[in-house]
Amino acid sequence: MSLLNNVLQDLNKRKSSGENNYQHATIISHFDEKKHAERIKRKRWRHIWLLLLLAFVVFLLVWVPRFKWVHAVMSVSPMSFQVKPDVPVAADATVAEPSAILTSVAISHKDYTTTVNMALDKSVHYQLEHSDNHQTLRLMFAKTSLQSEPLLPVVDPIIKSVSEKETPDGVELIFKVIPETEVQHLELHQGDPAVLMMTLDNHSIPAEEEKIEQIKPVVDPIEEEYQNALNLVTQTRTNAGIDALKQVLIKKPDYLEARTSLAILLLNQQRFDEVDQVLQDGLDQNASYTPFVELKARLLLSIGKTKEALVLLRKNSPSIDTYPNYYALMAAVQQRLGQGDKAAGLYGQLLEVDNTNGRWWFGLAVAFESINNPNAAIDAYKHAMSADDLNPTLQSYAIERIRQLGG
Repeated sequence: MSLLNNVLQDLNKRKSSGENNYQHATIISHFDEKKHAERIKRKRWRHIWLLLLLAFVVFLLVWVPRFKWVHAVMSVSPMSFQVKPDVPVAADATVAEPSAILTSVAISHKDYTTTVNMALDKSVHYQLEHSDNHQTLRLMFAKTSLQSEPLLPVVDPIIKSVSEKETPDGVELIFKVIPETEVQHLELHQGDPAVLMMTLDNHSIPAEEEKIEQIKPVVDPIEEEYQNALNLVTQTRTNAGIDALKQVLIKKPDYLEARTSLAILLLNQQRFDEVDQVLQDGLDQNASYTPFVELKARLLLSIGKTKEALVLLRKNSPSIDTYPNYYALMAAVQQRLGQGDKAAGLYGQLLEVDNTNGRWWFGLAVAFESINNPNAAIDAYKHAMSADDLNPTLQSYAIERIRQLGG
């Protein structure tokens, strides 16, 4: 009986011990599940914070630079930038746009307005910039090259000079204009060819020229024929334009602008005999007309008569302020004939008129070199390189000469 009691007691103890173990295991199990849930919760928060951090990094890499770029574009000082009309922007910016060609430049003047027509074989992006004193206009054509030397008049009441400059991005035309000149209109006309037309106004033209303009009839058929001839040239129909100008001169032999334009066109085509006849007829009518004298000198240079060209240029003494290119030609001829001291003096006078002209600084540098003044030559070359109108070939030459002269 006592044995049975002992066994029963032992069973009760084991049972009791099993229940306690079960309860203990249950408590431990609940504790582990709670810890596991907390770990999962912490992991989720870590993932959320990592995702937020990643999103912030993406924002820094993508959106902030874009915002800065947009802000930079909007902060640029306003300029008259024109985009070619009806031409969509390429979706892929890396695809290069085919280059355009600037085929001709024609300039005409009437009343207080000068019109510049620039013909291109296709529409292009272009941009106009003014200098601080508004006496230099820089017209930039993107992805454009020059077909040949632009057609430029010898003299214009508003435009003092025009020069071209090829850059890695395209072509620049640099216009030097008289004070108080305003750009009234700049527009690209679609067509074949495309024509960019710029009109310049200036009401401070000298009184004598104003009176001459006032004498002209309000509607002049000959003037209209002359403009039509220039339009043919801007359309690259040069020979047709030459024929039209000849007809204008038959009807009005004393039309100075028409004769000047015709002589320039013929000279560009190296039709020397025709140029000589056109200019001689003009000089017979007006022996002191400066554009005729200058063109005649250029003709003599083209056929190798350098001394005769200098003799002719010295016969006239026009105002250096009004006809600076006349004296620039004279200085170049003097330099070619070995008269470096005279050329240097003349370039110095020209730079008093316009000290931003890179070609005149370059000519002065060459003249100084020829008279063994290397230090002055180095200084002049450096001035030339800082100008806007010096083409890349002359810039490279100036850099090399500065190096060789020890500058």
